[in-house]
Amino acid sequence: MLLYISIAGILISLISSYYNWRHNKTSIYLTILIFIISIHGVSHSVLIEKSHPILSALLFNNLSPLFFLPGAFLFFYVRGTLRDNFRLQPLDLIHFIPFGVMVLNVFPYWITPFEHKIHIIEILTLDPQKVAALELNWFVPPALSLISRSILLALYSIATGIFLYKRRKSQKHITPQIQNNVIVKWLVFLLFFVFVIGITYSGVVVILFLNTISTQNTSNAFYSIYSYLCSWAMLGLQLTLLAFPQILYGFPIVRNNETIRKSEANEEIELNIQEQEILRKITETNPEIANEPFTELSVLLIEHLQNHKSFLNPTFSIDDLARELEVPRHHLYYCLNRVLKTKFTDLRKQLRIEHAKNLLEQGGSETMSIEGIGFQSGFSSRSNFFNAFKSETGITPSEYLLNHSKVDA
Repeated sequence: MLLYISIAGILISLISSYYNWRHNKTSIYLTILIFIISIHGVSHSVLIEKSHPILSALLFNNLSPLFFLPGAFLFFYVRGTLRDNFRLQPLDLIHFIPFGVMVLNVFPYWITPFEHKIHIIEILTLDPQKVAALELNWFVPPALSLISRSILLALYSIATGIFLYKRRKSQKHITPQIQNNVIVKWLVFLLFFVFVIGITYSGVVVILFLNTISTQNTSNAFYSIYSYLCSWAMLGLQLTLLAFPQILYGFPIVRNNETIRKSEANEEIELNIQEQEILRKITETNPEIANEPFTELSVLLIEHLQNHKSFLNPTFSIDDLARELEVPRHHLYYCLNRVLKTKFTDLRKQLRIEHAKNLLEQGGSETMSIEGIGFQSGFSSRSNFFNAFKSETGITPSEYLLNHSKVDA
């Protein structure tokens, strides 16, 4: 089961990194974490099953430096999520020291002939405990490498949990109220699952490779326990991604320059009449936003679209809107999904339909065709315009124009 769950984890990490890198760059740390843990699960499963000597020779020891990175990426992801900032600092290089040390350590093994690596796998197949006696690396033996990387992951989980606990209270003032609970729950789940993976693997390495068991049956029993616990922890991590879909889009943090406009006297500027009307409509749709710090950004979002009418550009996207407002893309996703209770594509379509209706009502059909009105409203084709108009109003543009003419008459 561990092998298949690990393969699923590799696929999930690759797919999520491809689709969510532009949404939320902090998510790349999460996908790297899941990818490395999943590769570790595949490697461990293949080596234990002993049925693929060539694949085992490729995986054994060659990838050991990589397995010293999950703890660092766990910390980077949690910190980036809490700060809404994916960038690393020069001091963060310290987290890569174990990786660098292990690269130097296994370099002699990397240049070892492949035939010799196959021979090593044959030895370990007969007696896995001989890994403790093998002299494959430069200064850290394989057995110590196996136990230290799993303990390091468990320690990183604990240290990151302490970091989360200390930051939790301060987050309440800069994180949307709805999101704060989601952030804490998700990160607690993440840290728990990673800790279970690290601690269970530490246990199985101690049992299997440090001569603390005497029979093969006992070895298999302990490995089964490890495989069961680790499999469920990895599966839980993957399912949690489905339970918290906001994870991949990022958790926005309030920033004064994009959500709270202040005067030189440091007093909040009152909303103008247009903004007050927008806020009233938003409040009617979603009464729960009374203490929502991203309400103002949502109002500014709608006001910007109504005034600048960027949606009239057929290729207008949320990336364009993010550049125009000078805010991160995932902040806009939060405003749309949580505050405005809509999708960007639906909002864009509604605004385009309203613009087309205004053109029809103001006699636009006298100077251009109905298809031309659709193009003027931002639709890229006649069929898109007619389909969108009918889905929004229940009638075609021609029928709408006819009904409006009857009312005027």
